[in-house]
Amino acid sequence: MKYIQKLFAIALLTVVANANAQQVNTLYFLENAPMRHLVNPAFQPVSNGYVNFTPLGYTSLWVGNNSLTVSDLLYVDLTTGKTITALHPNGNRQALSDAFRRNTLIGSDFTTNLLGFGFRYKEAGYIHINILQHGNFGVTTPNSLYRFILNGGMKGVTDDIHQVSHIDLSSLGTANSVYTEISGGYSHKLNDQWTIGGKLKFLIGEAYVGLRSKDLGIDASLDQWDIHGNSEIALAAPINLDALPERITYEDFSAIDFNKLINTEDLSSLIKPSGYGAAIDFGFTYKPIEQVQITGSLNDLGFIYWSNSRRYAASIDSTFTGLGNYDYNNYVVDGSFSLDSLLNDVTSNLANITNAIHTNTPNSGFARMINMNFNVGVDANFCNNRVGVGVLSRTRLVDSRLYEELTLGAAFRPVNWFNLAVSYSLLENGKFSNIGAGLSFMPYDGINLTLAMDYIPTSYASVNINETPKYIIPYKAKGVNLAFGFSVVWGTNKKKDKVDTNSQLAPAPAAQPTAQATTATIVETANTPADRDINDVNELDNNSVI
Repeated sequence: MKYIQKLFAIALLTVVANANAQQVNTLYFLENAPMRHLVNPAFQPVSNGYVNFTPLGYTSLWVGNNSLTVSDLLYVDLTTGKTITALHPNGNRQALSDAFRRNTLIGSDFTTNLLGFGFRYKEAGYIHINILQHGNFGVTTPNSLYRFILNGGMKGVTDDIHQVSHIDLSSLGTANSVYTEISGGYSHKLNDQWTIGGKLKFLIGEAYVGLRSKDLGIDASLDQWDIHGNSEIALAAPINLDALPERITYEDFSAIDFNKLINTEDLSSLIKPSGYGAAIDFGFTYKPIEQVQITGSLNDLGFIYWSNSRRYAASIDSTFTGLGNYDYNNYVVDGSFSLDSLLNDVTSNLANITNAIHTNTPNSGFARMINMNFNVGVDANFCNNRVGVGVLSRTRLVDSRLYEELTLGAAFRPVNWFNLAVSYSLLENGKFSNIGAGLSFMPYDGINLTLAMDYIPTSYASVNINETPKYIIPYKAKGVNLAFGFSVVWGTNKKKDKVDTNSQLAPAPAAQPTAQATTATIVETANTPADRDINDVNELDNNSVI
């Protein structure tokens, strides 16, 4: 546990970021998965109906970042044979600094289906009703900040006391939200080529915390820091917001009376909505030829208006001394690096900075868009749809920033009730750890089990710090994205349906056929030369009657 706490602290210090997922791309290639309509509302399940509910109905989870792997933070010191962090004096801080992207992103998203069901409507249509719980968490920071810190502030960068290093913090921000979605969707097959679908979503907001920066920056030298710029902090929650301070300094927020902030005598107030909103989905599928399909969808285009909220406008234009000169050798005690001491110094300096922040009178009420996805896919199928290959392009809008991803996939459908898919995702998703896989298992009416995962870790390592037990961890993965679901389905047994259909076509033995009905029956079932002769005679009789 001590190792886990240290690793988490390192991540907080060196990898601050934002959520960048929540759609499991491998799910796109599983045709018989009932929840596939969450990727594109035009997709119709192969079953005539389904129902699922929490906790096993459908859950997806993403945790990760776009810059670092564990191998950038922890490795074996070749001189001592011990596992060290990159912040250790024997560690390679320059390699860690180079690993950061322009904007470093890390976070976590989750979705849980509280209740969902769907059914086929008049052959060409399909109706979906879902109640989903969403959570999106994360922060965004620029790489210039980390490079400055990892170089020990100005110390180690230059010995010129007058040289100034500029740190642009305009991309510094965070967006964290928890909300419930109640949606109704409909998909309609227009013809053999086109299918369209859409959803209307009613959103109930539970909580939100966000930060946006504008023209925020630091001009740092060895003797002083000049910090200037503007930011906006917004929060919403089912609490007594009047108990919050007028200013957002470290001391003011530390002095909050939580007995006034949260009504402990009426805990039911904690489930009161903090805002409401709406969103739409739209999607289509197009088959120019039977073996090729082109798909597109726009998901979660909408917003939540947070009414029980506070919005602080803050500005700072101050000069500080004694900040940013971190000599990491001073934090080594008896050969071990003391992360706690470093964090205490960083926290103390941050407290001094927040005291200089000027805050306007807070306002209430603001609107924020939810995270939006735009998907475009092309896939081809062979061997009577038993084998398929395709590509899915996903563009995600998160807090006014775009992130792109490309996933290649292959699907294997040896029988109707079993689908297997493998995928490989490109861009921002790890070092040699971008493989994904999924399966949808539906052997008979009543059961569907779906498992899908992107960015499966392929490299693991055992880590032992300060004589603590070894932990097996994914060593070169930047994140993991998975989904699983269990549904009750019906109308999937095609073999049974075929038998029932044939039995309906068989003639009733008790009925006495007419001459024309007898002739038609003999013509349909003629298989021998003798039968064909009888058909010829009956055809002459028919002609003579006519």
